[in-house]
Amino acid sequence: MHCEPALPFFCTNIHVGCSGRTEVRTFPFTLRVTSSRGWIESAPGAPAFQELYANGRVEWGKDYSYVILRPRQSEGYIKLLANGQYS
Repeated sequence: MHCEPALPFFCTNIHVGCSGRTEVRTFPFTLRVTSSRGWIESAPGAPAFQELYANGRVEWGKDYSYVILRPRQSEGYIKLLANGQYS
């Protein structure tokens, strides 16, 4: 799935709400997942994120309503909803 950010900076997400913005600018990227692993592709200018999420852990939601991609050895996540929205 190709992801295009709506906001210029990532937010410091605490559970459901945003507790303020980070200093990291958002960027478009392609998210790929299989049943058990995931990764980020096509993130121009963000090779560190591609490396961070390479071979990431995948958690599927009930009835596949969402998928969460987590880095292998770090904090953070990308959550993609079935309707195409992500955080």
